[in-house]
Amino acid sequence: MEYELKSISLLDAAVNLEVTGLLSHTYGFELASDKLKQNTYTNKGKSLYIGAYKDGKLAGFNAFIQHDFYHQQQVVEGYQSCWSATHSEHRGKGIFAAIINEAKRILKERGAAFIFGFPNANSHPIFTKKLGFYEVPLMKVQTPVVAFKFSKHFILQPIHPSLGIDIADGYTPNELQIVELKEQQLNSGVKIYSAYNNSIWGKKRKKFYRGIWFSYFSVGGIVLNKPHLFSQVLAQLVQQEKVSYIEIIGAATNVYFQLFRNAKPAPHTEPLIIFDLNVNTSPKSNFNLFTGIKDVF
Repeated sequence: MEYELKSISLLDAAVNLEVTGLLSHTYGFELASDKLKQNTYTNKGKSLYIGAYKDGKLAGFNAFIQHDFYHQQQVVEGYQSCWSATHSEHRGKGIFAAIINEAKRILKERGAAFIFGFPNANSHPIFTKKLGFYEVPLMKVQTPVVAFKFSKHFILQPIHPSLGIDIADGYTPNELQIVELKEQQLNSGVKIYSAYNNSIWGKKRKKFYRGIWFSYFSVGGIVLNKPHLFSQVLAQLVQQEKVSYIEIIGAATNVYFQLFRNAKPAPHTEPLIIFDLNVNTSPKSNFNLFTGIKDVF
């Protein structure tokens, strides 16, 4: 390939400026110089950034955010592919695919478990048809607040205290790590509610529908230790947030959807994609993640 692929650091001011310039050119709007770092640089400092260079100039870029996942009482690393960009003068040269394949090599050597992402319509066929990623569809719950106020049983499944929900065999992200990453972003608006060792976090949003603005609480993630008492933290959220409904979107294989009665497919959302590095998963594996993990939540 005529391009040189390099692992780069955003802590280098000149590199960060060059990457920001490429992203601004690709996306068609001016990006703040610290935006990428705020969205992707975790407390461990292990996120991966790969640039494709030609004649010393940056032609392509992709970020891979490092996330901790709990699996069978161990911590494994997953890397989220995001912030892809190719300069208009270098498109159609296979740069994007080359960067992803280079990331596979580097991250496999690091011992990472898998790479994942939420591709748009342009990159989805490249990931799934050319780069070997498989797809996990998403599910959603949209719950009117008035229904919960009337009775929690309209929304939640009964969970017996002695049974709970088994998450050991799944891949469950460290939600506190995700929240920390979101809170370092400017005007993040992230709110956290906790009760009885359960937590739910997200942000208040608005949607314009049929001439009316509706406010809703978009759930970013859930920490679950006592499933039978989850209604208590949900009640706290409903009491504090003046919204019309609560929206929860996550992987279809997320076992936390066992909490809810009305979970249904979310066909119009960007799907989850997975590429195994040092584990063996499948479309039926339990990925207990919600869309708050996305770089742009």
